[in-house]
Amino acid sequence: MKPRLILAALLIAPLSTLLAEDKPDTTHWKEDFSDEAALKKNWSKYDAVLPGGDKTQRFWQIEDGVLRGRAFGKVHPVGIMREVSGKDLRFTCRIKLGEGAGLYVNFSGPNRGSDHVSPEQAGINFRRAGLHIAANNQVMVFDDYYTHPDAEALKKEGTKQSAGKVTGVKFPLTVNAWHDLKVEMLGKEITAWIDGTQVLTYTTHSGEEAKTLLSFSVGNESKNDTVDGWYDDMVVEPIEEAKK
Repeated sequence: MKPRLILAALLIAPLSTLLAEDKPDTTHWKEDFSDEAALKKNWSKYDAVLPGGDKTQRFWQIEDGVLRGRAFGKVHPVGIMREVSGKDLRFTCRIKLGEGAGLYVNFSGPNRGSDHVSPEQAGINFRRAGLHIAANNQVMVFDDYYTHPDAEALKKEGTKQSAGKVTGVKFPLTVNAWHDLKVEMLGKEITAWIDGTQVLTYTTHSGEEAKTLLSFSVGNESKNDTVDGWYDDMVVEPIEEAKK
């Protein structure tokens, strides 16, 4: 190899290594919310504020080393999200619900949860699936999928490109107390455990397809002006790796 080519190779190799190290791992990751700068780098929507309000009215904030989500009145909550990849995934974390708060955990499919697909995406069926832990002592699973209406149907105003189902069970949770949550998506099955107890299993329409985003939100399910919910100690990993 010529000297100039050798020098170029030596210069490029460290750069490629740095770029690889700079790119977050989406197949498995951990988040303990101890580093706000890292969170801003890896997550979307962390800095969202109440529309028309001042910058102190934040939907999300790290407080005492945990992630606090806040919902304001009837304003639609802003979710926070981080990229994932793979098909069979396990997610664990700790959660805490304030009075009147509902928590959401949501896996999005290949089209990142968009409410529509293009004709070139005819092979994508999975939109999103996840868990809603409600303030009324219910744990619900939601499952959305694309219906792929034909061209004639799409000409009609208001034609939806997705449909979904929701089902749930009663499962009381103590408010303002920490609980352990585990959610697995294995094939078409989504299964949830709280504090070590299996709460539900549901067969989704097309949840065996690839996952691209994991998102979280806090909803106001009360008449309070604001409600809070908290997340901490998140782990995402492939299920086969988690079993080792």
